[in-house]
Amino acid sequence: MPLKYNPYTQRYEYAEEDMEPTYNEYEGRYEYGKAEDLSYSPFTRGYSKKGNKLVDKFNPYTGRYEQVPEDWEIQQNPFTGKYEFAPKK
Repeated sequence: MPLKYNPYTQRYEYAEEDMEPTYNEYEGRYEYGKAEDLSYSPFTRGYSKKGNKLVDKFNPYTGRYEQVPEDWEIQQNPFTGKYEFAPKK
């Protein structure tokens, strides 16, 4: 799963090959995802289009829960230097 540049947020994000920047009407922003995939997290009280098989995981570096695929783990993003969930290497 590569890092892709999101021109709407001007950030690099981990996304699957078939994901494109998609407008999330519930959050009022663009994110990589699929229009047909929508899930709600009670921890973030937000909606995500990153996939329909997401789990809530706690990121100790941000102090927040995030919706991510179950097999992702925390790694350092080489573009931002921040620790975030990403696919296993």
